[in-house]
Amino acid sequence: MGKGTSFQVQFKPSPMGPTEGTVELVEFEPGRRIVARSELGNMKPTVTHVFEAADGDTSVTRRIQIETSGLMMVLMKPMMKMMVRRRNSGFIANLKRVLET
Repeated sequence: MGKGTSFQVQFKPSPMGPTEGTVELVEFEPGRRIVARSELGNMKPTVTHVFEAADGDTSVTRRIQIETSGLMMVLMKPMMKMMVRRRNSGFIANLKRVLET
């Protein structure tokens, strides 16, 4: 796995749109930074993970940017921001739980 790696993904059904698509790693610095760009129908999310040392632990920052096209997706964008923020918090909490067990 490294920069340029791509793979097909399938998500649980979502009100935000397509649940299948392609993900490509556009940046990959093991232990420091991973940036993945996806194409899911009219959505093109970019997910950035940054890992930093913090007082003997590791701080993880996850940022999601979503490009949309089509009238319906533009209208849904405010709702998508709230959903992504809530799901992002859940993702980080689950990652923490898994890594600490």
